[in-house]
Amino acid sequence: YINMSNADILLPVVKTSTRILSPCQFKKKRCVEVKNLEELINKPISAINSGMVIKSEIYKDYKYNENKEGGIISLISCNFYSRSLGRSTRFYAALPKETVGGKLQVLYLLHGGGDNETKWHRRVPVERIFSGLKVLVVMPDGGLSYYTDTVCGENYWTYLSEELPEVIRSYFPVSEKREDTFTAGLSMGGYGAMKLALLKPERFAKAATFSGSLDMVREIGVVMSDTKEREEFLGDYEMDETFYTSIFGDLDKIKGSPADIYHLLEMHRGKT
Repeated sequence: YINMSNADILLPVVKTSTRILSPCQFKKKRCVEVKNLEELINKPISAINSGMVIKSEIYKDYKYNENKEGGIISLISCNFYSRSLGRSTRFYAALPKETVGGKLQVLYLLHGGGDNETKWHRRVPVERIFSGLKVLVVMPDGGLSYYTDTVCGENYWTYLSEELPEVIRSYFPVSEKREDTFTAGLSMGGYGAMKLALLKPERFAKAATFSGSLDMVREIGVVMSDTKEREEFLGDYEMDETFYTSIFGDLDKIKGSPADIYHLLEMHRGKT
């Protein structure tokens, strides 16, 4: 794990234990210091034309952008019909103004449960953090799906892992190289980011989880128990067996499946 302030950066070759920290949050062991997102990105380690609607708002923070190439950020709202979801959906993209002369790196930044595509730019100064970096930050709506093709028919995994990247490549000058592609997420989004990186390792160079809900087997066990640990874990949230079965189906089959992040980590142990 790479520590970045309160973030837990997870490399696919690492496996460690988990304990409950707070509602839908797990705290991980840390070992390598990364001071900011720029250091994380720079540290070594067929198109769909969907009639997209684009609106752009320009932001500039002089304290952060002064004397930096590509300092002005466009925050773009994109609405389009998703074939995977069978309905319209939206994502936000933070786009550097200076995009001429090369491809952009791309970061898929995933929100947590109960939030949507607006969460990151409403609560985090995305424009300031990424000012001066030639990185496209994509913030999609993942519903309350754990970024999974749910048994109730919402194909969020297909949307996130296949359709959305094709849409992004068709509308933005992004690099398709593995070393230029990253993913990160908060809570449920941390689960989705790790799932992306571990199931699509040929496409993602780095992944970060912020208080990620990574141990799904344990999480479900705690929620289905009648213990004080359940009360501490849920806090003000209301979740039960039905919530998880509507997403994953048979809960007894999660362990050892592609929905089990720790199983995926074990499969990648020792790989580069």
